[in-house]
Amino acid sequence: MFQKTEESKKVTARSWVNVKDIKGNILYTRDGYLMGYIRISPYNIDLLSREDQKSLTHRLAVSFEDDRQDFAYCAYPRELDLDSYKSFLKEKRRQEIINLGRKRILEEMLQKATEISSNGENFEHQHFIKIWKKYDAGIRNCEQDFMDRLRSFAARYTNAGIQAEILGEKEILKLCNLFGNPQQATYEIQSGKDVQERVLFV
Repeated sequence: MFQKTEESKKVTARSWVNVKDIKGNILYTRDGYLMGYIRISPYNIDLLSREDQKSLTHRLAVSFEDDRQDFAYCAYPRELDLDSYKSFLKEKRRQEIINLGRKRILEEMLQKATEISSNGENFEHQHFIKIWKKYDAGIRNCEQDFMDRLRSFAARYTNAGIQAEILGEKEILKLCNLFGNPQQATYEIQSGKDVQERVLFV
């Protein structure tokens, strides 16, 4: 009968997730892909006029005409810490002595912030775009082409006035953790949690 040794019982996370390495802005998968991630900052188009909305949409659409390669869009919830905001409102309300109307507005804002915190609605969605490329023996050229596309993709948004950030090593780790631990939505690195899917599908 085969007896399991202590060494055979040990299974590292690296042995069952599809991540080979993370360097700079690139995640390398074990099955031969380069992966990069762009965080798109929230942008409220409702603040724009109808003409400006059409103009922004047109500019973005035109910028994608030369890029027919695949990409994936995803959004993950992130819990907001409203404690400092509530403390700020309390201090402002305490300082407001003369203007009773302003004090009443601050009280309403504080009440709303408290309500959001207590009912579990204190979440915002973070938006990400995932880009990937299969690499071969000429990995250096693949990396250069991949980074060019990653920068070009982010530039399409920044040129339209929407902030876009290419994730670095630490941010990619946070994103993997956020994806692998859906109940942990604070976008922080956690230890001792099970990863539930291969990182390839982040």
